[in-house]
Amino acid sequence: MAASFCSRCGKPVPAGAAACPACGSPVAAGAPPAAVRVPTPGLPRNCVNCHTQMRAMGQVNLRTTAWVTAMDEWSGATPQFADTLHPFSLYYCPQCGKFDLYYPGT
Repeated sequence: MAASFCSRCGKPVPAGAAACPACGSPVAAGAPPAAVRVPTPGLPRNCVNCHTQMRAMGQVNLRTTAWVTAMDEWSGATPQFADTLHPFSLYYCPQCGKFDLYYPGT
């Protein structure tokens, strides 16, 4: 089994690991990690400003960070950051220069 990527932080997880070594997130067996899902590129999109067909520019991953409280058996509650990568398809309008991001499947 090959190494995969953590669905929470996007860092590599060794094959057979039960949790991510970087953030401690449990590894779901058989589920594709969210950080490597690829949106369908090239869907026809029209610009909302000028109605020109937009050009697909590929995928970008945006990271969101949130405070979470983790329970530690020794010290009680400790605040931590939880990072998540979200894949988006990037489109560009050659007429007016507008950029748009679309979430996979939309």
